[in-house]
Amino acid sequence: MFRQIAVNHVAEPWGFAQLAARAQRVQGWSATPEEQRIKFVNIINSIRAHPDYTAKYEDNADPYNRGLALEKMLQDVMLKRRKDELELYKLFASDPAFKAAWSQNIEQVLNKNLDNRPSA
Repeated sequence: MFRQIAVNHVAEPWGFAQLAARAQRVQGWSATPEEQRIKFVNIINSIRAHPDYTAKYEDNADPYNRGLALEKMLQDVMLKRRKDELELYKLFASDPAFKAAWSQNIEQVLNKNLDNRPSA
């Protein structure tokens, strides 16, 4: 039940279909599109749960430092999840184009959610 709620909570990011198609074409990522979407959402949720997320990303107004923080958090999350998502981790670690597209899609979703926050 949690997975379904989490999947419905995040709107499909722009370019996710292209990212999934590239993953299948490049190294034959065997996950179905729905499984890929679930993994994508789970990675985003793991980034949001990262201890540095609020201080170094969410509350940080400097785009350069935010980018660096996101890159570090994404690397941490992917390393922690590599045993569960070995195929995805190998693709992330070995294909710079996939890594860039994956990172951009994650950043778009996170930024979209930040833009939709209620004003203080």
